[in-house]
Amino acid sequence: MIKSIQLWVGIIGMVLFLLSGQYFALVMNGLQDLADAPRLLLRSSHVYFFFGCFINIIFGLYYVEPKRLRWYFNANQSLIIASPFLLAYGFMFESFNAPDIDRAIGIQGAIILFAWLVTTAIGKLIVRFKRP
Repeated sequence: MIKSIQLWVGIIGMVLFLLSGQYFALVMNGLQDLADAPRLLLRSSHVYFFFGCFINIIFGLYYVEPKRLRWYFNANQSLIIASPFLLAYGFMFESFNAPDIDRAIGIQGAIILFAWLVTTAIGKLIVRFKRP
């Protein structure tokens, strides 16, 4: 169940990523009219959104649920399902203009991706070294 949710979140997010990239290229002239700092912030948040969607697609396709600590890994996978939503909100609605660069929601999405990575590594170590 969680694999199919991850896969669909990732696929829909990837389609939105591609559409927004085409919008940048065709309507906004490749962001060439923006100053350097706002353009880099916009592009970096666009790449973070891609990363969150890509991880969901990969784990939606290849994730094998472990026999031990199943509740831990399912909770951990729900973190990664939430990250593209936060990253998309940060990409679309948070300001990218310099002096007002408060990107609290987008940063939360990036922190969730990092927390997912750390907790997955910890869980894999526990499963590997825990005696049956």
